Amino acid sequence: DEDTAVKFMGKFEYVSSDSDLYSDEDTAVKITGKNKPISSSRDDISEENKALLFWRLDKEESFSDWSIEVTVSKRGRDAKKLYHVHRSALAIGPKKSGYFEALFKSDQFKERNNSTSELSLSEDVAACFPDFLDYLYSPPAECLCFIKRDNWRPLQYLADYFLVPKLTETISDFVEEDMHDLSHLEKYLSDFFGSDDVIPKFLLAHATRACAKMILSIQAGSSLLTALPPAMFLHIISMLRSSKDIKSRRSNDLYHICQLAVDYIQNHQSNLDARYFDALVRELYFPDDVRLAGLLAIDLLKIIKLTGWEMGKDGIEDVCAAALSEYVADTGFYEVSTTEIHAITMQIPDRVVTDLLAEALCAKKALNTRKIKNVSCKIMSGTYGVPVGSIIKISIKSTHSINYINYLIGRRLNVMPSGHSRSISIRVFRGSELEGRLIASKCGITSNTVLEIK
Repeated sequence: DEDTAVKFMGKFEYVSSDSDLYSDEDTAVKITGKNKPISSSRDDISEENKALLFWRLDKEESFSDWSIEVTVSKRGRDAKKLYHVHRSALAIGPKKSGYFEALFKSDQFKERNNSTSELSLSEDVAACFPDFLDYLYSPPAECLCFIKRDNWRPLQYLADYFLVPKLTETISDFVEEDMHDLSHLEKYLSDFFGSDDVIPKFLLAHATRACAKMILSIQAGSSLLTALPPAMFLHIISMLRSSKDIKSRRSNDLYHICQLAVDYIQNHQSNLDARYFDALVRELYFPDDVRLAGLLAIDLLKIIKLTGWEMGKDGIEDVCAAALSEYVADTGFYEVSTTEIHAITMQIPDRVVTDLLAEALCAKKALNTRKIKNVSCKIMSGTYGVPVGSIIKISIKSTHSINYINYLIGRRLNVMPSGHSRSISIRVFRGSELEGRLIASKCGITSNTVLEIK
């Protein structure tokens, strides 16, 4: 049924006609932050309820009124196994089988002649048939204990074969819980994407949600990240963007998520294109931290340069260029060596390098020739005359970058900046004159900005 299952046609296909393939009804997701393994092992059924597994008794002892003969082919020879069951257990109740219900209500099936159903199963499915019967016979509160990591797939086959929707629902609950362990999640995905099996839709939806919730526990370069198909990874990032708490995450968390995207693109770029890159990056939340956003922009611009992808006007390339420009204007960029700067310019698109150079030249020209505004300041030392050799601090009450202010302080007031933070320590040299006004450039400092000199 195309509505409930999908055959994964190609590991790197990311355009799917099923837009909700990786979604479930609940689209909200909360980032948990860490991998939280949940034990999938459960207690066995209680001794009291084991007595309800009547199919395990002799036919006469349990008053069996139906039989199921399972045939398995092993090395060219057929092996048969007969199970003595009960129609009421198979066709009545919340876990009933639609197949047996229809069979028992009709006189048109030949099985009615000898009260026996005959079926052929593969060896792995036949080995789990007793678990299937245990599930049908057990109380609803304890039926989950029969579903395990090594038998849920054969049980899912039997649920589809015998039309037991409740079993499919129970298996879905088990898989969703078991995927809270990332190592188990990776095993689920690698098993399916490495085979031609039909993938239950609930598996993809649960896997997508689990990855989104535990995204901060997924490491760049991990085999789990490599196992994700492009459409699924894009949906994970989209789900995170719509998360209610994504905006409140720390810059380091946002940077981690973005770095996973960078790592994914780098490892799969030969199977992706500019359209996918653009769609994925547009779903990312850039960190608020100027330095981290700048480093991310450099990584993304390197990918654009390396792949030769055309981003178009006013696209992702411009967003990255703006983030890099802000980083270059920030004082944190002073820590980058000349060699590193040269390496960066060689690996990012030429247009971005040209724009950055133009900005730098304009800023330099503005510092030397532009009419400077006066900015009020408050003298905290009590006097305007500061002895030579004195160290004073300027605490800048502004959200803007202060590299231009550093430059102006050193140039106009003949002092030497000794730090690149919002509280700047400067040493006064002979001939300096501190007045009640400081000068600033176009970096965003206005005549209303207050500077405190301490």
